[in-house]
Amino acid sequence: MGNLLSFLSIANPIFTGTLTVLFFLETQKSKKRAEDLSYLLQDNSNALVRSTKDDFLKVSESLESLSIDTRDTTDSILETTKLIQDNSQITKESFNGVIESNKDLQIDLINSLKILNTQIESTNKAINQLNDSLNSTMTL
Repeated sequence: MGNLLSFLSIANPIFTGTLTVLFFLETQKSKKRAEDLSYLLQDNSNALVRSTKDDFLKVSESLESLSIDTRDTTDSILETTKLIQDNSQITKESFNGVIESNKDLQIDLINSLKILNTQIESTNKAINQLNDSLNSTMTL
């Protein structure tokens, strides 16, 4: 038993030293893994932030482009509406001119027809008088 005790008293510090060295090495590995994991998490987090920022910038650019397109379309519609309104006003004025001109032509035509009717009646009277005069000359 004395030999066993001597062996154990020599083996105990060696065993304890070996366990201490193994514990130290495992601790170093664990620290290294924790640092690597921390670095990867930080890198992934930064990549995610950059990606999200880029996505928001793209959305912002798309919205700005859409806003500009909408503004341009609205301006175009307003310009077209103004042109249609101006064209309608010009057409209305033209039609009013044509209507007034037709009224004037109608009045001139009616007056011309009255004059023509008066001349026809006058010519008919002259013809009737000539006819009467011829009839009376023939009867004599």
